[in-house]
Amino acid sequence: MKEGKLKKSNTLKFFAAIFIAIFVFSNFNFVNITNAGVPKILSFQGRLTDSSGNLLGSSGTNFYFKFAIFDSLSGGTQLWPSDPIASSATITSKVTQGVFNTLLGDTTAGFEAISLDFATSNYFLEVRVSELGSTFDTLTPRQRIVSSGFAINADTVHGGLFINATGVGQFGGLATVAYSRFGIDETSHAGTINASNDLLISGGLEVNSSAAFDGFVAFGANASVSGFFDITNAISSGAQFKIKQSSTLNAGFYVDSSGDLTLSTTGGDIKANDNNLWVCIGSCDLEATPPTGDGNIIVENAFYFDNDYKFKQSTATISWDDPNGSEILQFDQGQ
Repeated sequence: MKEGKLKKSNTLKFFAAIFIAIFVFSNFNFVNITNAGVPKILSFQGRLTDSSGNLLGSSGTNFYFKFAIFDSLSGGTQLWPSDPIASSATITSKVTQGVFNTLLGDTTAGFEAISLDFATSNYFLEVRVSELGSTFDTLTPRQRIVSSGFAINADTVHGGLFINATGVGQFGGLATVAYSRFGIDETSHAGTINASNDLLISGGLEVNSSAAFDGFVAFGANASVSGFFDITNAISSGAQFKIKQSSTLNAGFYVDSSGDLTLSTTGGDIKANDNNLWVCIGSCDLEATPPTGDGNIIVENAFYFDNDYKFKQSTATISWDDPNGSEILQFDQGQ
């Protein structure tokens, strides 16, 4: 309740006596869960008396008010409305037995909408009153805007804008973007992260349980993976893990239902550049007799062709055998 006293002389003068304001917030940070849009409207009630303490307005008389929010108790910068208070909209309110009520920020009542985010505690309401709607007098002191007891619980959540005008989450960034985000960075993947159900995280992300991805995962130039990296997808063909150069140039791994691992490429070859390519399955020692130089293919057992033709090494000889095990050609290391 805000109380002001009216003193009559040649002109009407208003001055503040006991000045108590009640501001009711539906939710101090205006968190929107249903995307319906929480109105930034403050309920304000005051009581007006004359200099003798007599309640004004009798059974109902119209008085004229101007309201503005500043960032300090005196002086300072006007934060709302956009027009200076002296030239701002005049609000007509009926005073009954000294009591009047209004909804600050209610555009249907003639107010300018309130766009303040209430991220600090430095908000002070100034009220000016006139009996005839011409000369206005200022009630002092300005009243600090405070939250109700239950609204203090909102201080446990982030102070940034949570749901922007398009209905997506903005945690830390007040500028409106098409996607949800934590932090103030904007996406560098404009063609991919651009919808209301996309999410950008400016900093690091730690996942201590499972994370499921049904789309592509893009890693930056300095991305790295440490520890166990498990990729599971119950498909018999097609990449379960794909490395992409472009939409048409990529290589991928997949494991079929029998446990065979296949490496395939689209648009290029499988290469081992500048080093050796080792093939060793079973009991073998890749480092026992390393070749001289790089660019070699080292097969520790047999090299099979289709139809079971194979190159194999036995002691000091290398033979080429047919499917029946008969040697077609033998290379003697000693010759």
